Amino acid sequence: RARANQQYTENSTGKISPVIAAIHREYKQTWKTLDDDLAYALWPSDVDAGNIDGSIHRWAKKEVIDNDREDWKRISASMRKQPDALRYDRQTIFGLVRERPIDIHKDPVALNKYICEYLTTKGVFENEETDLGTVDVLQSSETQTDAVETEVSDIPKNETAPEAEPSVEREGPFYFLFADKDGEKYGRANKLSGLDKALAAGATEITKEEYFARKNGTYTGLPQNVDTAEDSEQPEPIKVTA
Repeated sequence: RARANQQYTENSTGKISPVIAAIHREYKQTWKTLDDDLAYALWPSDVDAGNIDGSIHRWAKKEVIDNDREDWKRISASMRKQPDALRYDRQTIFGLVRERPIDIHKDPVALNKYICEYLTTKGVFENEETDLGTVDVLQSSETQTDAVETEVSDIPKNETAPEAEPSVEREGPFYFLFADKDGEKYGRANKLSGLDKALAAGATEITKEEYFARKNGTYTGLPQNVDTAEDSEQPEPIKVTA
């Protein structure tokens, strides 16, 4: 079973509508439970990822799992190639299945590419939304370092500038935003290498708070230093390509 809270988020049509969000499993995710979720998500009608009723359970077992249905089998196989596949929350798994092009499983290369891109741009780890980090401390320290380096550059040539401390590699997840003529797309990378790939593709790094504000449809674009109760939780956009 899973618990869920209803929030508002933006759907594929761009409209704000209530959906089930922040679904938390009350069991340990395994490959078997992941396969079960993939089967439930193939239900042909509307399905609530936070409350799978008995009829869907029975249908998934009889029509999908017992029959080794081709699309389910191929999606399951591709998921096993993805890093940290068991860490994604239930809503991510359901969205991945239900938003896929209907016959994409017939092309294993295209299917694997779709799943990889979906998890990179839309995937959320279980309990990620409750992680600590209202402020990107590391980002702040980098900003201060830039300022110090600028001041050091003014030191006369006959004086020796102090050596900079060795940098520490940042730890994910990282968040980024693509903006082009078709609109904006936000996403998340689990590792720094994934962020680097997004940056190379033209993305801009954003804060965790902005990511979830955009995901939940509450992002206003106002900076943090604007003193209003409504936007005090909103992140300050940081234009660092990621």
